[in-house]
Amino acid sequence: RPCREARALPPGKDGVIRTTLSGGLQDFCQGLLDRRVADLSGKGVENAALLVADHRTGEVLAYVVSGNGDAALPAGAIDAVAARRQPGSALKPFVYALALERGWTDGTVIADEPLSARVGRGVHAYHNYSRAYYGPVTLREALGNSLNIPAVKAVRFVGVAAFLSSLKRLGFKGLDKDPGRYGDGIALGNAEVSLFDLVQAYCVLARLGERLPLRIRADAPGAAAERVLSGEACRTIGSILSDPVAREREFGSGNVLEFPVETAVKTGTSSDYRDSWAIGYDCRYAAGVWMGSLSRSPMRRVTGCIGPGLVLRAVFAELTRDGDTRPLPPPREPPASASKAAPRAAGKKAPSPPAARLAILRPSPGLTMAEDPRIPDRFEFYDFTLSGASPADAIAWTIDGRVIRSKGKTYSWQVKKGSHTVSAALVKNGRVAARTREVTFQVR
Repeated sequence: RPCREARALPPGKDGVIRTTLSGGLQDFCQGLLDRRVADLSGKGVENAALLVADHRTGEVLAYVVSGNGDAALPAGAIDAVAARRQPGSALKPFVYALALERGWTDGTVIADEPLSARVGRGVHAYHNYSRAYYGPVTLREALGNSLNIPAVKAVRFVGVAAFLSSLKRLGFKGLDKDPGRYGDGIALGNAEVSLFDLVQAYCVLARLGERLPLRIRADAPGAAAERVLSGEACRTIGSILSDPVAREREFGSGNVLEFPVETAVKTGTSSDYRDSWAIGYDCRYAAGVWMGSLSRSPMRRVTGCIGPGLVLRAVFAELTRDGDTRPLPPPREPPASASKAAPRAAGKKAPSPPAARLAILRPSPGLTMAEDPRIPDRFEFYDFTLSGASPADAIAWTIDGRVIRSKGKTYSWQVKKGSHTVSAALVKNGRVAARTREVTFQVR
């Protein structure tokens, strides 16, 4: 049974449309996705899409959409595989791949701690899905557990503009806004991408850094592969995404993402549950699933695991049922903190993580906040927060010209109306070792 999108392709000279699709797999995926959409319709799932490719050849093997099948409905005329939606955490592997290329390792330590950023004249507080903070974590744990705050720190390390350029090289289309419009949120999925481009990008990871454009026409001329990521970075990302121990903190053990055959898997859920995703690849295939509503109405707490994750698991079970399976290529250098790898050889040391710069995280420059009329003034406090300081460090805060000494990276300031300035200095052995820039903010 040809898919609707294949029927829309222009025929060849003999009037026949020849595609790379596998008829049996196409039917299997269509039935699977239709049933899952029906099962989750009570949770607001109206539409879904599924794409399967052979990443060795670039051939698309299944191209499926489901939900709102009546062409008279607005969503019935939309190709959900090509529609651009917010990917949630599904872009995080590419942030870390770029950080690995720039010197980080899977053992680089990143602080998972409260973090805020200025948004307009207000402030946005980042948090993990579980609302928990885990303190110092390795890159392996940060990606495996899909932690948000380390991902924001990773994109700050590589730079938003550099990450955006990397996404374009991976084949993502439509990312035409200025880097400043995306900001740090691009690491958490505030840019819209299509399932087609997302699966194609995961094929790059599977191909150890080579981009081979996906094709659905069997008679299309073959394209040359282009290197866009380092092979070693891709090996490390694959090792993390296929490691069930690396994701235990947030996902627990024995979860739906633990496939019988070694498979690198990543999920994503956008804000307000408007989109949920699951993407994975093994030694031969790459596949991705999107669920949501083309009307953009939110689902009811349907995450990447609950919705697309189960579909993806069933797809790979079908793909590997009679196939010759192999493990993913391991990193050439034993990972510094891999739960499945042997320790490093004696005498070898992992590169030290980049030193964090002393900076004020809260308040953000230009922040405007309001007093809470429900709280008596003497009980209303706001925590100034630093990055690049430890709990034992001596800090000298300068607030409106007055120096206040404290310990650690936070100081609780009693809120007062008016315009204020704050800066901080790290004091070691009686001398200033580092100093922040001055931040101006207002309380109304």
